[in-house]
Order: sequence, then structure tokens, then C-alpha cells
Amino acid sequence: MTLSMQGLAKSFKQGDTQLKILEDLELNLQDGEIVAVIGESGSGKSTLLSLLAGFETPDKGSMSWNGDVTREWDEKRWSEFRKRSLGFVFQNYHLIPYLTAVENVGLPLRLTGVAGEEANAAGEKLLRQLGLAQRADHLPNQMSGGESQRVAIARALVHKPSLVLADEPTGSLDARTGQTVLDLLFTLLTELKQTALIVTHSAEVAARCHRVLTLRQGKLWPS
Repeated sequence: MTLSMQGLAKSFKQGDTQLKILEDLELNLQDGEIVAVIGESGSGKSTLLSLLAGFETPDKGSMSWNGDVTREWDEKRWSEFRKRSLGFVFQNYHLIPYLTAVENVGLPLRLTGVAGEEANAAGEKLLRQLGLAQRADHLPNQMSGGESQRVAIARALVHKPSLVLADEPTGSLDARTGQTVLDLLFTLLTELKQTALIVTHSAEVAARCHRVLTLRQGKLWPS
């Protein structure tokens, strides 16, 4: 999987003015790279993730996945792409409250037509790798924050996506739990040779990535 963003710009209307968030942004990701994006609050990190996932449309510039330019993609194409090719890890987990851990993990597979039994088997395998076999039948409200985030990581990786997008993956955890989750995340990313873009404020998280980029004045700069 290769990702290319060229000359991307995005602004939002604020009252009578246009607030420029991203301007002439360039980004290239290669297969198997783990890249950190750091930057101050309000620098546009969340907007960048939204553009990558097709939730927002750039004002100008181009983005392509494996050479396929996304400018002409409709919402149906984007929806299929997100289901099959993207994995998401959020700061606040975003687990489905009425699904068990194994059902949450298997959800991306079921959304692409994989049978429930097969999806659950894949989910159970990842939960074992993350030390959560005993939590497979537990609901999110029966798990700690660290356990919930490990479930979210398993869910992001179970369908072997082209790219994992992680937004402050340890931001809601205490230092000790965050370290444990971080170790497991990078172990899995490395074992699966997974491409990932991690938005973070943590210098420790950034130091473990292959590259670190700083989002400043609407552009990405090598750190």
C-alpha cells in the first residue's frame, strides 16, 4: 500500500472568515511504515485523519492510494474502502457497548461479509495475543480502560487493513497502562508488517515510529 497526498489544502468557515487548517500539504507513506504526526492542539491533526479516511474533502490538491486518485470517489466507494482498507484506533476506544469483546473485534470482518463464527475465531486469536482471552465474552463496561484499548487495537487490525489510523492511542490511559498498551500495539504492528499513521502528543510514542512528522502552519515537516 502506498499513499500520496500532494498539495492538499483544507479550510473551514468561521463566521465571515475562512480558517485555513491545511495548506499545500505533502505526505507519502510506504508499505510497512509506522509514521508519527505530532503538532500543537488546533494544528490540523484531526483534519488530516478525516481527509485520509474520506470523512472530509480537500479544497484542492490530490490524494491517491496505490496510484488510484480519490478525487472522483463517491461515498459508496469511500465506505467500502474504509471497511476493507482502514483500521481505526481512537483515544476513547469507541467500542460498541452491547457487543462483547470478541464481537467488537470481529465486527470489521462481519461488515465485509465474513461469517460470524469465522470472525469470532479471528477475534479470539488476536485477543489471546493481547492477553485478553479471559475477557472475550465481557462487555466494554466490564473491562478497564487498558483492556478496552487493547480490544480496540485488535479490532483495528483483525481485517489486515492497508493502513491503521491511530488518534492518541494511549491518551486516555495512565502511564503504566499506556506503556503496556503501547508495547502490545507496536509488537502487533511490527509482526503484521502493518502500515500505520499515529497522531500523538507523546514523545515516547513518536520515538518508536520509523518517521516523525510535525504538522505546523498547515504543512508536514520532518522532525
